[in-house]
Amino acid sequence: MHTYSARLAVFRRTIGETSSKMAEKMGVSKSFYEKIEYGDRGPSYNFICRFKRAFPTADVEHIFLDTVNAKNGEDVIVDLENRVIKRTDKDLPLPPIEFGLASLLIENKHRTVTYCEMLDKVWGLDYGGGPETVQAAISRLRSKLGTKGLIETITGYGYRWKGQ
Repeated sequence: MHTYSARLAVFRRTIGETSSKMAEKMGVSKSFYEKIEYGDRGPSYNFICRFKRAFPTADVEHIFLDTVNAKNGEDVIVDLENRVIKRTDKDLPLPPIEFGLASLLIENKHRTVTYCEMLDKVWGLDYGGGPETVQAAISRLRSKLGTKGLIETITGYGYRWKGQ
């Protein structure tokens, strides 16, 4: 389950609302709401706006943003919906490949992501690159994040996101 999906589910349970009531308050179909809650597709900007209108006191940033405390004390904020990564309140411009890698690692932070999985999900199934392609992109991502220890190398296998 995606981080924002998990937080959305916790929020729904906290306020005691069913999926039907949440969908009704937001003016969306129950099936659309459940697809977002269970991670079949990410929430669109329109959905987030509806959510804010339906629940004006909700901490939307807490639900939809994943905050990661880096090892050196700086905060890294990852907004997967808007495809933005911030460090110390500055947007980090990341090309699609590097952002895709960061997203994949964060969404799977409970496990190691293999080189093959990264190539398939970020570059596409028909891409002919190997582990060295992933290693080069991870190196660029690490240097842009500017933090040590945020992405752990599992030698000969893949990478794991070590942020909180």
